[in-house]
Amino acid sequence: TGLGLCIKLKQAGLEPILQMTGRDRNRMAIMGDMLAAAGFGIDTMLALTGDHPVVGDCKDAKPVYDLDSVGILKLLGNMEKNGTDCGGNALSSTPKFCKGAAVTPVYDPLFLQINKLKKKVDAGAEFVQTQGIFTVEALETFMNEVAAAGIDVPIMAGIIPLKAAGMARYMNENIPGIEVPQAMIDRLAAAAEEGKEKGVKGLPMAAGIDMAAELIAEIK
Repeated sequence: TGLGLCIKLKQAGLEPILQMTGRDRNRMAIMGDMLAAAGFGIDTMLALTGDHPVVGDCKDAKPVYDLDSVGILKLLGNMEKNGTDCGGNALSSTPKFCKGAAVTPVYDPLFLQINKLKKKVDAGAEFVQTQGIFTVEALETFMNEVAAAGIDVPIMAGIIPLKAAGMARYMNENIPGIEVPQAMIDRLAAAAEEGKEKGVKGLPMAAGIDMAAELIAEIK
């Protein structure tokens, strides 16, 4: 979630997770946004390298990539340890963030993600949020590899409620690390057809929420 929305969520009494991507900002901008977030009482962040703009909506945007996710974690860790900003200037007060990182469980070869995850944890990640997963088997395979690598960090499974079959197909084709099973796509398409026959709106979205709830129950 971006800084502006995080502030709104905080003001509403919720606990937002600020997403910070190296794709969009250099280290000075990252530090500035994190200090601004701290000023509003936001103390949880997710460090992301960020997908290249060519796979997004603004394909002509120029990426920054001054720091990747590991670099962002190290930047904040150094700030907390030394009480200085990225230029070495002393801070009047040093905010402490609960730092998180992301991982992609559906990846070939998987050991590359495991190695990257270890680097993120070694750089200070205190929790991990996965890319969207759609089968228990995919998560189980990943978690077994995490355990085998001796990585001990809380991991949150990424759950994405699907709105329509078209959304699922688009994600499969355009978002790295996403694999929506054909059975889910067929269920969404069937719900859309049923809604069309009955003149009822919202059936695909309802089916998507049901599938997300079923997956959460299976994971538990």
